[in-house]
Formats: sequence, structure tokens, C-alpha cells
Amino acid sequence: MLKYKKSAALAVCLCLCASAAVCPVSQARAEEDSQVAQSEWEEEPEIDQSETAEPEEIESGDYSYIVTDEGTACLTAVRDQAKDLTIPDMIDGMAVTEMGADIFAEVSPEKVHIPATIEYIYAENCFSRCEELTEITVDEKNENYCSEDGILYTKDKTCLFCYPQKKTGDSFTVPENVTKLAIASIYGTQLKEIKLHSGITELNRHTFALNEKLESIDMSMITIEKLPVMICAGCSALTDVQLPQGMTEIGGAAFMSCSSLENITIPDGVLMIGQSAFMGTAIMKVRIPSSVRLIDYCAFGYDDNEVAVPGFTIVGETGSAAEVYSTDKDADYGYKNEFEFVPVEADDVLEEYKSLDPQTSGDYQYSILNDNEAMLLMCTSSDDIVEVPSEIDGYTITSIFKGAFLNCYSKEIVLPETVKTIGEAQFGEYLETLTIPGGCESIEGVEPFINCTALKAVNVTEGNGNYASRDGVLFSSGFSEIILYPHAKTDEEFTAPEETESVAMSAFCGNNSIKTVSLPNVKTIGNYAFDGCGSLESVKLSDKLESVGDHAFYNCLNLPSIRLGANVTEIGDYAVGFIYDEEAAIEAAKQQNESGSTQNTDFYDINKVKEGFKIYTDKDTTAYQYADHFGIEVVTGTISMGDNNVSTGFLYTLAGIAGAAILAVIGVFTGKSIKAKKKNKKPAAQKKEDK
Repeated sequence: MLKYKKSAALAVCLCLCASAAVCPVSQARAEEDSQVAQSEWEEEPEIDQSETAEPEEIESGDYSYIVTDEGTACLTAVRDQAKDLTIPDMIDGMAVTEMGADIFAEVSPEKVHIPATIEYIYAENCFSRCEELTEITVDEKNENYCSEDGILYTKDKTCLFCYPQKKTGDSFTVPENVTKLAIASIYGTQLKEIKLHSGITELNRHTFALNEKLESIDMSMITIEKLPVMICAGCSALTDVQLPQGMTEIGGAAFMSCSSLENITIPDGVLMIGQSAFMGTAIMKVRIPSSVRLIDYCAFGYDDNEVAVPGFTIVGETGSAAEVYSTDKDADYGYKNEFEFVPVEADDVLEEYKSLDPQTSGDYQYSILNDNEAMLLMCTSSDDIVEVPSEIDGYTITSIFKGAFLNCYSKEIVLPETVKTIGEAQFGEYLETLTIPGGCESIEGVEPFINCTALKAVNVTEGNGNYASRDGVLFSSGFSEIILYPHAKTDEEFTAPEETESVAMSAFCGNNSIKTVSLPNVKTIGNYAFDGCGSLESVKLSDKLESVGDHAFYNCLNLPSIRLGANVTEIGDYAVGFIYDEEAAIEAAKQQNESGSTQNTDFYDINKVKEGFKIYTDKDTTAYQYADHFGIEVVTGTISMGDNNVSTGFLYTLAGIAGAAILAVIGVFTGKSIKAKKKNKKPAAQKKEDK
């Protein structure tokens, strides 16, 4: 695409004039012009001038015209300076059937009357030059156009063609039957408010441009695929904009020079944001949804002179087009962005933090909740050991705000017994030991300790809360769930308590010391539970196990096999047997760079089945189907004995041999017993003699 490098003066950028040398000469061509409007951002095709001879323009009194293919006249210029101007219906014996793009270039009428003969008015909207226009009227016999309250419509009133720029009134409601707003149809007016409706299905470029008094516009109810080029450009008083839901593209310069616009919400589903779309606005921070794949040149963060705005901030998903745009550059144009990029999660926390009216006391910041209680917002201590006080400035600390210790370099943190709630993503990479009060009722977030790569132990004091600990491992109360096996815990073996029935999401994730795990009564294993446990060699699972979450044992490089029983009915994506494929990842990144794509590489493109990995299970089980689907080696007809998987056939053989041996032994002892009995048994005659 040919980029439009330097923006000219705003008046030039907003100019709608097209060459008037050739005027539309047929209704078919009129329809084509109304559907395709070439913008400043598109490269014009080369045309063989020898094959496009221009019609001769004829002057006749106050008018100029060309003869159409149908033998009628298309007005190309009006020189009549009358304020109340009537377009002629005949000229030099020909019916006037068309009005060209630039017919009002030399005049400035206040009223214009359109005769019955007019069949087509140029799609570029010739009235956009009429800065003093208050009213347009149309002969009732005209079969193509009509007017109502001085506004020009197509005859069926489904298309609003032109709202006069100097028409009185500061509010306008688009009629319900209108489905289309033509090019520059409500352009440069005195309106402060424009009310739209859900029946509108088509907008065009410059539709609302240069309305310098327009303060707000709600397009959220409109269903369109693309927001057209320059649709609201130059609306300098505009402060509130609601964009259409479901659209995929925001056109170039859509809100350029809307100097009062401070905030904009980009809807989810938008794929592309065009060049200079929000250039020259008052926006200092914008959140870009992850759906966006391309942000074009100067779309955000530049003033009207294409100078970068200091302090401009981009908020988005890490690795997304938003992050790419924050440092995007183009040597050919001398274009280089140096905007601050903030991940969405961090921005959410920051905005919430600002709303809590932070108070400072020593190494702590807090927010007052009521007359007696406060929330700890931040700890900035540099001490190795931090014992958070239960009271600050007379307020009891009952909760900890999310991320409060992320900037704390302490190795050990002890929370006070008064704390009931701990926010998500609390602690950072330096923490080694954490003490949680026994009365704690909630730790927020699905992966609250994901950043704690140095954590060796979590201890919970005695209390009636919802958490417990054993040997530095964090459980729910009653030990029913393993919440966290610390990343840096160095033990090589772990056996879950008999009470444990579930393993939480990412519970063991990233621990590189654990080698052997036994989960005797666990029924559910959460997503990423053992993800990246590189030293894990053996996992003994319960026959009661029912579900294994997504990536539960992903990238366990030293795990050779796993046994999954018949009760397992759910196995998540890449739960077992898969490892990270570095070569595929490098190739995917290479292809992405070559294509210029900003879309993240799909996860399934960068992993593979671990060579030699086996799943032990029975036929017709969920585990058997999983292994068969992914081409993982599956072994059936075995049972677990200790740390080994033993063939049931072999056991039957052993059982047979053992049975025979036992019978033999029994036979020997039985034989001896019988012999003894026989030996001790006296003949009947002897018994009589004894008597």
C-alpha cells in the first residue's frame, strides 16, 4: 500500500473535490461511483491517456456542461451568483440530467432548487463546497430525489444525500427509514448532536467530517464492517464517541484532528486501524484489544504535524500488535515510535490503585476502608525480612491489595494475623519465605504465586481460615487441595496427604527439583499443574483420578511415562506426553517475521510428542483414545506394582506357578498328615483286644 507520508493542511486533507473534467454520464456509472471512492491512501492505477479522451466542456451563459452518452447535459460549473439558485432543467435545447462534482466551485448559494429532470447528482457530493447553504428543495415531479425540511434524500428516502451546512438547529435525528448516509452527507454543519439508529447499514467517507460543533456521536448500534476514511475528521469539539460493534476495520484518518477527543474504546473484533486514524486528538493513552492485527502509520500518538506526543501510552496484550506499534519503525519514512507499552493486567491494577486514594506511612501505602480498617496497597521496604504491622496510623490492616509486594525486594514476608484477604499476583521474584495468617479467608487469582520463582516455603499459622501448610507447601484448609508447591523448594520427593483430592492450577509449575510425586487419593489435576517440572521422573496417580487439565504435565522432559486409570474421563489439551519444540518455534518466528504478521504463533505449532513417551492404561478408556489420537505409545494389560508396571499375563503365569507350588506344599503337608493319621490308626481287631 502506498502510504500518504506528510499530511497537508487540514483544509486540503478534508477536501472532497475530484476532477470535474469528466462528469458521470450514466446511472450504471453513478452506482459504481457511489460504491467505490478512492482515498488519499490508495495508489491510483495507471491509465492509458490515449484511450480516455475527455468530453468537450461547453460554456453557455452562467453554466458549463458536457454532453452525456444519452444526449443530455451534465452541468460541470455554475457561475450564477444568486443566493437563491435554481438549477436549469434545459440548456441549449438539451435536458439537464446530471450535476457534476464541482458545479459550485465558483458560487456560494444559500438555497438550491433541483428540477424534475435531474437523474443523477455526483456521488462525491457537490454540495460539500456550499458553506452558506441553508436549504435544498426538489421539484415534486423528480423521480430520483426529494427534499424534506430542506434536507436532500433519494426519492425513496432510504439515503440521506445532503444536510445543508448552515441549516439552523443544533440537533438532528436521522429518520428511521434511512439506511444509508452518503459521502459527506452531514458535513461541516452547525450540529452539536446527531442521533443515529440501528437501521443504518452504510456509512461513507467524510459522512460526519468537519462538524466543528459536534460534541458526541453514538454509532454503537450500527452494523458495518468498516468505519470509513475520514468519517469524523476535523470534528474539533468531539469528546464522546461510541464506535460500531462488530466492525473489523477503522479507516485512515477516521478521527484525525478531533482535538478535544481524550478517550476512545476500540471494540473487540477490530483487526486493522488505519493510517492517521487518531492523529491530532487529545488521546494520551489507548487500550488496543488483542484482536487487532495491524496498526498503520501514525494511527495514534501524533499531533496534526506528525510529531510524536510525549508521554503517549499503549495498553495491550504482551506480544500483540499493540506492543509492536509502540516501537514500530520505518527507515524509508524516518518513522520510529517510542511509546510506553503497558500490559493490560498492569494497567487494570494501576487504574484501580489510583481510585483508592493512596495514603503513605513509612514504607507502606494504604487505603482507608472505614473508620477502623485499611487495605495495604504497597510495600516499598528494602529489608531482607519484612513483618507487616497489623495497624498503620490507627487503622487495622485487614486486606492486601493486588501486587502490593511486587516491587518489594525482601526475601521473607510475614503478614499480620489481622489480614483476611490477599489480592492476586501479590509477590515478586525475590521472595523466598512467606507467612500467611491462619485466619486468612481468601487469596485471589487463579495463579497468585506465578511470579514467585525464588519461593521455597509458604507457612500458615494456626487459625480458622481457609488455608493450611505442611512442610512449606500451601493447601486449602483440611488439606483437600494442593494450592502451591513452591517453585524453589528443593525436595526431590513428595507424597500428598491422604486428605488431598485435587491439585490446583500451576501448583507445581516450574519446580525443577521434584523428581517423584505420589498422589494417592487425588481426583482432579488442574491446568498447568506440573508444567515445566524438568526433573520429574515418576508420578504415581490414584485409581480415583477423574480429570487431568490442559498442559498438566507439559514439557516434563524427564518423565518417561504415566499411568491413567479407567476412571479418567477428561484429559485436557497437551496434558501429557508433549514437550516444547524449539526448532518449530524458531521456524514459526522466522516465517512470522518474513510475512510481517503481528499475530502470535499458535501454541500447537511449537510442541511435539516426547520421543519414547508411554501411557499405561486399559483399552477403551479416555486415556487410550487420547494416546491413539496424538500418536503416543500406549501400553495395555498391565498393573502398577510399587514403582513398576507389570503385565497382567505375566502375573497370571506367576499366579499359576505360585498356585501349583502352594498346592504342592499343601499336598506334602496333607500327605504327611494323612500318613501320620494312618500310622496312628489301629486296626479294629486291635482295638477290641485293647478293650
